Amino acid sequence: MLTLTTIAMSLTLASSDAWITTKTKLALWTGGGVHSTRVHVDTIDGTVTLYGSVEDASQKEKAKSIAASVKGVTQVRNLLQVVPKSQQKAVEASDDEIKKQLEDKLKHDDLLAGSHITVKSVDKGVVLLGGKADSLIDHLVAIEDADAIDGVRSVRSEVQSPDQLVERETVVIYGQEKPKNSRFNDMRITSAVKLRLLSDGDTPATKISVDTSRGYVTLFGTVDNEKQKVAAETDARKVDGVQGVQNELQVVPPNEQKQVADSDDAIRNRTKELLSKHTEFKDVTVDVNNGVVRLSGKVPSNWDRVHVATLARTSTGARSVEADVTVKKK
Repeated sequence: MLTLTTIAMSLTLASSDAWITTKTKLALWTGGGVHSTRVHVDTIDGTVTLYGSVEDASQKEKAKSIAASVKGVTQVRNLLQVVPKSQQKAVEASDDEIKKQLEDKLKHDDLLAGSHITVKSVDKGVVLLGGKADSLIDHLVAIEDADAIDGVRSVRSEVQSPDQLVERETVVIYGQEKPKNSRFNDMRITSAVKLRLLSDGDTPATKISVDTSRGYVTLFGTVDNEKQKVAAETDARKVDGVQGVQNELQVVPPNEQKQVADSDDAIRNRTKELLSKHTEFKDVTVDVNNGVVRLSGKVPSNWDRVHVATLARTSTGARSVEADVTVKKK
C-alpha cells in the first residue's frame, strides 16, 4: 500500500486534474446562473472541457471565465450549447417544499456520512447550503443533491470543506483497491474508461472527454464516424462498476482524412524524449510495433497510468497505446 509520503510526492497530476475538475464543478455550480445537472466537466493535463447546455450566450462565456479562473487550469475548451429557457421544462415548487425534500435527501444520502451539511435557506428557488463537509467531494455531492431537486433555480454554498483532496480521496486515485464509496469510485471509473479509450486504436481518445457521476458515465467530444462513437461506448461499458453510459459524442467527419505514416523508430524516439521530461516516468520502458506504443514498467499511481498513456497517444503520432504499467507498492 502506498505511504502518505509517496502520495504527497506523486500528487502533481492527480490532485491537479482530479482537483481541478472538482473545483471547477464547485465554482460553476455555486457561481450563479450555471445549472449543474446540465454541465459536464473533464480535465486532462490542465485542459478543462465543458459540455452540456446553458440558457444564453452570456452564461456560456461566464462558465468559460469561471473555469479559466480555477488554479491550475491552462486552457478551457468550451463545448457548451445555448438552449433558451423557453425550451426547457420549468418546474414550480414552494420554498418550504424544496427545503423539506432537500433536508431529507441530505440526511439519507449515504455518500455524505461523516459530513454535516444543512439547508440554511431557500428563497425563490435559490438554495443556500451551510455546515461542514468532510471532504471536497462531499461538498460537491451536497450541491448535486440540491440541484437535482425539482424547482431549484440555483445553489449557493457556505459549506466549510477542505480545499485539497483529503487522504481518502487521494487513496482512490493512487491506490489499487476498488473504493467502497460510490462517489469516490467515480474517479476510478473515469480513469479506467480513459485508459481503455487510449488503448483502443478504433477511438480518437484524445478528442473524447469522460465524466462520471454515481457510476453513470457521460462521453462527450467529437469522433470521425459512427463506428468510433459505438466503439467508445463499448469500451466504457466494459469498465467494472459502470451503471450506464450516456453517449453524447458528436460525429464530425474531418475535412481531410490525411494520415502521416511515421516509422516505429521515430515514434519510439519521440515517446522516450517526451517521457524523459517527467521524473515520475523514469521506470517506464517504451516499445513500438506498427504504430502501437507499448508502455511497461512502474509508475507512482493509478492516475499516472492515465497521464503517461495520454502523453504517449497525444504527442507522438501513435495509433494506439497499451499501458502495461503497474503502480509501485511502498
